[in-house]
Amino acid sequence: MKEQMAMNLRYPIKIGTLEEVKVLNFRRIKGKDIRGLEFGDLNQDKILELAEKLTNQTTSFFDEMDAVDIIRLVEIVGNLFADSQKTGS
Repeated sequence: MKEQMAMNLRYPIKIGTLEEVKVLNFRRIKGKDIRGLEFGDLNQDKILELAEKLTNQTTSFFDEMDAVDIIRLVEIVGNLFADSQKTGS
């Protein structure tokens, strides 16, 4: 099972004048990340809040992210949830 997932940004985010973020690294979802989260109400705001925790990025970082990359981010977080929710014997 993967411990992290990486996402290459199609439109990198410039932070300040020196740093440009081209890749987001997501760690696996832990219980503390979803405490108080209602799964029936997993809207884009909640997904972005969760992405902040999983990537150690700020709200302002995601506010500057291109919509194309946001759509991919939502897909990745959804896949992390799908992987986390597998049950079986």
